[in-house]
Amino acid sequence: MTAQNQQRFTQTHGGVLTVIDSSTGLEWIAKPLAGEFEHQKAIDACAALDFAGHKDWRLPTRAELLTLVDITRHEPAIDTAAFPDFPKSGWFWTSDLCAWSSASAWVVNFSSGGVSDGPRDYDGFALAVRRAGQ
Repeated sequence: MTAQNQQRFTQTHGGVLTVIDSSTGLEWIAKPLAGEFEHQKAIDACAALDFAGHKDWRLPTRAELLTLVDITRHEPAIDTAAFPDFPKSGWFWTSDLCAWSSASAWVVNFSSGGVSDGPRDYDGFALAVRRAGQ
């Protein structure tokens, strides 16, 4: 991790399980859930987690997930010291539906850090989040 990110990200449980982001107050699971999911299944999988002593995990909003994008990195565009074993490509679901169609939801592509919409019946990755300290 860079010196700036060492201050921002705190790895918990020996750096294996979660990462707390001091700039947002969010706690993230350090690596995506296993497999790829349709949108609703990603929401359900995050909500069903009992992980690191917490049961209040959820799929992040578009704004929350974008806070992890590091525009100085590529494939993946995330701090891999804080988030090891992150896939180099693929897109990640957010909990936000697109305003023009409930059949689509916002996604973040960590290959490049880009944001787009995706059909909810396509498969994508899920990264669970919760409010730290609760």
